[in-house]
Amino acid sequence: MTAPITSDQTRDDLAANFASIQALLADPQAKPRDANKPRVRARSRALSEAAALAALVFIGMIIAGFAT
Repeated sequence: MTAPITSDQTRDDLAANFASIQALLADPQAKPRDANKPRVRARSRALSEAAALAALVFIGMIIAGFAT
């Protein structure tokens, strides 16, 4: 799902991305300042992946409910 972490990414970058995702989850109405920034794209991709995973889990729960 996600791209592998390359050697040039530092823990500080990852921590900043995680903090950005947490901030966006806390206030979903907040709009990013610059859509061209890599961190904004990473945040958007992470939220898209989280939404896709949640949808798959939800669909799996529905299918499991019909199977029982």
